[in-house]
Amino acid sequence: MVAESDRQRLGERYMQVERKEIADRRNGELARVLGPALPGESQEELGRLAREDREKAEEGLAELRDGEEVWYKPVEELTRRDRAARIEAQRKRLEWVQGRLKSSSPKNPQR
Repeated sequence: MVAESDRQRLGERYMQVERKEIADRRNGELARVLGPALPGESQEELGRLAREDREKAEEGLAELRDGEEVWYKPVEELTRRDRAARIEAQRKRLEWVQGRLKSSSPKNPQR
């Protein structure tokens, strides 16, 4: 069983991480991570996605996701019940970015 003081400390650490992510997004992290458009992508579309992400961060909003349903909530209002939806949103974004990077890397030659 987790002591209440440990639970509170973990909750505070979780919120520190969430606030740092908001600050990073506010500073244009998504645009930096995305970089230039890959073949078949639109630089304008990537720019739009990065702008929208920065705007949401400036509003202090964190993305939550449940399957295909996506919504935003002020980071200061996140609760323990939101963690699964936050983790899913972060996982989907990471998978998307990794998929872009993987598709842009040269294929390993067959031996």
